[in-house]
Amino acid sequence: MNNGDLWRWSELWPVIAAWFDLDIAPPVSLSLQQLFSDYRHSWRNIAAANALIQSDILAISDGSFADFVFGWHYDMFGDGSKIRQAGDSSLPRNRPDVLRSACPLSRRQNYSLTATT
Repeated sequence: MNNGDLWRWSELWPVIAAWFDLDIAPPVSLSLQQLFSDYRHSWRNIAAANALIQSDILAISDGSFADFVFGWHYDMFGDGSKIRQAGDSSLPRNRPDVLRSACPLSRRQNYSLTATT
């Protein structure tokens, strides 16, 4: 959610990367459906190591919806004003607040983003 301003994913990803002190790279074409399938075994290991209820990532999502959401071949922008017009005033008002609520981890915390196989 946002403060009602228009936003573009192409502008939001660098902000998210900066929050986590990560470098950004040019966009690449990839299928999350293929990625989920390729890393199915890795997810099983992660699930077992963390006592997760669902050990099969494809039972949670096959990635096709994510491919739809992120796979547009045109510029997409979002607008959060309608939810405010409907009366929801609980949304964060600015980007730092959005990131704090969506990403409760400290930006200086050590992240491990690589799955073990």
